[in-house]
Amino acid sequence: MAGGDSIPLSRTRPPSALTPTAPWIVGAAALSLAQWSTLPLAAWSLGRTAHWWLPLAAGAMLRQAAVPAWRALTAARVRPAVLRLLADRALASSRFEHEPSSLGPLAQRLEHGLSTALPALAASALTTAAFALLAARAFPWPWTVGTLVAALGAWALRTRTRPLLDASSDALLDALRAEGAWLHAAARGRWEITGSARDHFLSAADAHAARVVSAERTHQGRARALRAAQLALFLAPLAWVLTAQARRGVPVTARDWALVVPALAPLLAALGALDDLALARRALARVPDESPSAARSDRSPEGPLVLGGVGARYGDHVALRDVTFTVPATGVLAVVGPNGAGKSTLARIVAGAHTPDAGSASVQGVSMTDVAPERVAFVPQHPCFVESLTVLDNVRLAAPDVTPERCAAMLSSLGLTVSPAHPASGLSRGEQRRIAVARALLRGARWIVLDEPDAWLDHDGREALQRALREASQTAAVVLVTHRADLVAWADRVVVLSAAHTVEAEGAPAETLAASETGRALLASLADESLRFSAR
Repeated sequence: MAGGDSIPLSRTRPPSALTPTAPWIVGAAALSLAQWSTLPLAAWSLGRTAHWWLPLAAGAMLRQAAVPAWRALTAARVRPAVLRLLADRALASSRFEHEPSSLGPLAQRLEHGLSTALPALAASALTTAAFALLAARAFPWPWTVGTLVAALGAWALRTRTRPLLDASSDALLDALRAEGAWLHAAARGRWEITGSARDHFLSAADAHAARVVSAERTHQGRARALRAAQLALFLAPLAWVLTAQARRGVPVTARDWALVVPALAPLLAALGALDDLALARRALARVPDESPSAARSDRSPEGPLVLGGVGARYGDHVALRDVTFTVPATGVLAVVGPNGAGKSTLARIVAGAHTPDAGSASVQGVSMTDVAPERVAFVPQHPCFVESLTVLDNVRLAAPDVTPERCAAMLSSLGLTVSPAHPASGLSRGEQRRIAVARALLRGARWIVLDEPDAWLDHDGREALQRALREASQTAAVVLVTHRADLVAWADRVVVLSAAHTVEAEGAPAETLAASETGRALLASLADESLRFSAR
């Protein structure tokens, strides 16, 4: 990557994860070099032969056909690797539940940096160096010294202005991520928006678009100003030499112009590629890379999960208050409660993805945040699902050692007939949800936490989900957050959270729901509420 920062591409996968794409990137750089090298070749042949136009014609053919086609192929090979790499980092940082739409803009910038900017930088830099060598033989030596000084000045200028460009890069990337996350949340399940809701929706869309456009203009304006200043530094010694020649009566020949004007194109391309690579570097830095503690890598306690006095807050908002109960080592435990009771926060705490502000969630004294990640499988409400990858690749984001045969068998047990090699794009939301559940079950985890896994599933899909979870619960603890009466009924135990964000009742499903005021209210409205959740 450009710049002096050393940013690891991935914690769970080494930088060699992009090795399969390296030949395509090298090929793109070679084709770009073949295109750019025709310019100094034509400049050199202008004083040697009458056929100087041949390199220019060859370069034009490469520029119009071969180079764009190869870059498109390179981007197609780089894109899956980049998306998988970003998802790996999000998974490693316990933030795998982030919306994939928020990773999309970062992936696009990083993909552009690898497939286009990096090859262009290598090729245009070598071409500019070739022009410099030719000009050093044709122009007097002060020009060479002046050019070296200009190069040092351009580098110093870029170094001094780098914090300014980094700030505008971060603002642009933040705007893109916010827009992507908002669009994903706003469009999810909104089949029809009318009346005042439609006006609010369009107003919010305009605000996000305006923020992105403003951030893009600011960043591009700063980048163009920097490139103009650097170009002026390189042109200064040339203008000085040509002025000195004119004063001495030395004419400026066509070959002099051939060594100057064509060199501006690769020089500008190199400067632009540096800016693109810097933006790609910042895009990668925006993805969280929070390595878990060393203790978490090998701690695998056994036994029930005990929650004692757990509390959680988001600013002034109380999500959970003094929650205490035990999750058995095996079996299915359902968590129910009204909207806003803190069920999703509780699921994140049980999965070790969130540290409680009070109390503890531990197994034999080991906090769930310190348990080995492979021992816990978590399916949040909106799991990360990369549509440009295959079904198998999406499963391997969380279960990297799964074979196609095991993947197909698990999908079949969940009522899916889709092939593991099938592109993930075009699958329904219910199919995506079942693939996320399959990914969790294939991890072989000791604790399986699922937040609304039945959303977007039809009757057959829910029955297949019940069978798969019942089988998994023979050797693992399954914690299930749900709004559906049929899923609560077959659970071994149920925990009822009240509107006061605390445990109101716990025990066998039928008796517990009947004895709890919140449980009785939920029983009366659970079917209708489940339908509303499915529609939403």
